[in-house]
Amino acid sequence: MRPREAVVHSLTQDGDLRERIPLARDPSGTQRTAARPVGGWRRALEGVALRALAGFSREAAVRRGARLLLEPPRRPLTEAERAVFALARRESAPTAAGEFPIWVWQGASYRPPTVLLVHDWGGRAADLAAFVAPLRREGARVVAFDAPAHGEASGHQLDVIELAAMVAALLRRHSEWAPPRGIVAHGFGALAATLAVATGGRAERLVYLAAAENFDPYLDSFRRETGLDEELLESVRQCVERRVGRTLESVRGARLARELERPLLAFHDADDAEVDWEHSRRLVDRWTGARLVRTFGLGHRGLLQRDAVVAATVEHLMAEPTASGGAARGGG
Repeated sequence: MRPREAVVHSLTQDGDLRERIPLARDPSGTQRTAARPVGGWRRALEGVALRALAGFSREAAVRRGARLLLEPPRRPLTEAERAVFALARRESAPTAAGEFPIWVWQGASYRPPTVLLVHDWGGRAADLAAFVAPLRREGARVVAFDAPAHGEASGHQLDVIELAAMVAALLRRHSEWAPPRGIVAHGFGALAATLAVATGGRAERLVYLAAAENFDPYLDSFRRETGLDEELLESVRQCVERRVGRTLESVRGARLARELERPLLAFHDADDAEVDWEHSRRLVDRWTGARLVRTFGLGHRGLLQRDAVVAATVEHLMAEPTASGGAARGGG
């Protein structure tokens, strides 16, 4: 495991990438942006109902709370995103919750390298639309999907184990001639991607954007929105763990990363109010072959639209392997 000082060094002196990532403002004078509301007034009302239900049946309140915790919000497509997705071939795949949609943008070559895009909790495939055209220009086949309970997919609930299984299944599905070149994953999707590759999923290189190293940010957000006390929230967490069949502690990215050695390039903004940048720092600290680039003023979602972040992502993923199996200089 690399010492923490090595990570600090890479943040302050990683000349190639740090110079190309515009810093929106000096971190000493910035204010953290407000977290994106996940449930708004609806979640607040549900919290009132949960607390009232707990007065009659704590067990029923815990079961209901666990279901609510695993229910993400949905957002509609924008017209610009719709235009990008109109160029893709649409497929579908089954899950226990029903069909989920997959979009494939074919590469230019006979056997193009494949890149899988994995969205965040409460997001959708279109969140990563800015990466599609630049990757295709470099010859990649791009694959994206809406996870169950997100975007156009059916279902109402999702957990990290289910999402990791979907990522692993899509990596297998799109490895006809070679392992996929890479994964681009945002937030909660990065935690699922880490679990997928740690349990046998094959991808040569990875890029994480505002990665969640564990489930804590989503538990904290749920607590704030519903107003549940710590004791009731702990019971809800344990109920979720019984559902997924393992503890949330066992799927911490830093724990899983100790066995991973493939190249990872992680971006995280110092002003991210949804997932603190220390999540990426802990992950990179334990991941052999990982680099972390910190930005300022972009927040949790601003990274997804930044041209310099997109360009560095494409360069990292499409770098040619060297004879030793690494990447040529400039690709991470």
